[in-house]
Amino acid sequence: MAELKELRLHGMAQAWEELAAKGEASTASSKWLLEHLLQQEQADRAVRSVNHQMNVPKLPMYLDLANFDFSVSRDDCLSGQGVILPEG
Repeated sequence: MAELKELRLHGMAQAWEELAAKGEASTASSKWLLEHLLQQEQADRAVRSVNHQMNVPKLPMYLDLANFDFSVSRDDCLSGQGVILPEG
């Protein structure tokens, strides 16, 4: 099953191929369950990826978009230079 390899579950993919090569009857009856589990895993990974991407690019608590200097280069911002702190 290609889905196992796509999810980087190479050990499970190898075991499934070995069972299928032996012609085991249990693989045919279990295929629907495995496909359902793989679909759920893919959906869960997609949700976790979006959640991670939404939480990573947070500005520090003291910095908001109103006080952010967009004229500095991306490299300056990443190195900590060009960050404008609120006065006070």
